[in-house]
Amino acid sequence: MELAEQLRSTMPSPERLRFGLSGSEAVHAALRTARAATGRPLVAKFAGHYHGWLDPILTATSHLPPAAPETGGQQPSALADVVAVEWNDGDALEALFTARGHELAAVIAEAYPCNGGVIPPAPGYLERLRALCDAHGALLVFDEVITGFRVGLGGAQALLGVRPDLTVVAKALGNGFPISAFGGRADVMDEVGANRAMHAGTYNGGGISIAAGHATVSALAHDPGVYGRLGELAARLRHGLEELGARHGHRLVTAGTGGVFFAWFRDDGGVTTFRDHLGSDLARYARFAALMLEEGVRLIPAGRWYLSAAHGEAEVDVALQAADRALPRLGR
Repeated sequence: MELAEQLRSTMPSPERLRFGLSGSEAVHAALRTARAATGRPLVAKFAGHYHGWLDPILTATSHLPPAAPETGGQQPSALADVVAVEWNDGDALEALFTARGHELAAVIAEAYPCNGGVIPPAPGYLERLRALCDAHGALLVFDEVITGFRVGLGGAQALLGVRPDLTVVAKALGNGFPISAFGGRADVMDEVGANRAMHAGTYNGGGISIAAGHATVSALAHDPGVYGRLGELAARLRHGLEELGARHGHRLVTAGTGGVFFAWFRDDGGVTTFRDHLGSDLARYARFAALMLEEGVRLIPAGRWYLSAAHGEAEVDVALQAADRALPRLGR
């Protein structure tokens, strides 16, 4: 099911889909709504998953658990009701629910993590998480700020076959316009509709951004081949980068889905956990990104790559040619 239709499917009134300007705001609103709906305080998140810069959730994005402040000015007290666990660690997940399941309002996750490495859930992991949330009365929240409408009209949840209680989307929804949204189960969203959980903002539901979102989703829906083309381009780009790395004496590995992937320099092994991501040569990658910029191609220095519908074979050629010039200059 398309993600937009999925968000609407349990929303008979406009109050059950809420719009704002930033992904951070939408995440914050979704978690507030989850706490209101459950009457519980605790939120769990996964190490390496990024859910915005606001104090009550900014933690374990650049380090392993436990939860701790990540920026100057962030008070430890802001994280008093947040716990972090390692992604793909089934035993840690079970232990969390056994110890604190009765306190959990929600577990939030990037269904297909993209920030701390594009690291997919292990087989059965999301299904296990879904079952644990159901058994303990906690809500499952998927942060699809990156993956929503970028990897498919149904988002990562459609690819993975696990449906959350609440979904947060942004970025690709507006095709460059500032917009975010969250929505989900009607009984949960009633907390907002009845104003038991406040969601306020001057530009919430702003007409220009809403029109941009509608036009973007409509255009994607009328071009069913766009996601296949993105996947093929990304596969060619990833394969080319890995080959060029090997040719120039650098072990470069990639992982991803559709038009989003991550690249790392590693001397051995792949990247299947956030620990693996932290153990890669992040400094070498940052130097590579700087050299690529000198060659005319801007990369995100942390390692994530995006392809869009505006990209084609010519742009992939340019990127690979730039890498062929940059890699010999990289050093160790």
